[in-house]
Amino acid sequence: MKQSDLTDPFHMLILARAYDKAGDKENAIKSYEAITKSKVVNMERALSVPEATRRLKALKTA
Repeated sequence: MKQSDLTDPFHMLILARAYDKAGDKENAIKSYEAITKSKVVNMERALSVPEATRRLKALKTA
């Protein structure tokens, strides 16, 4: 992940998934929020935002 482009929403999604699976709720939430707040207009964002939104809702209600 050190070599990935963290301005790309899809790369941020992979990082958020890793935090989520590792049980690092705080960083997972931060990463998912960054995806949903991203202003990039590309296919990666379009594919990443729905999952990020679902996971944010799940993490915040848990």
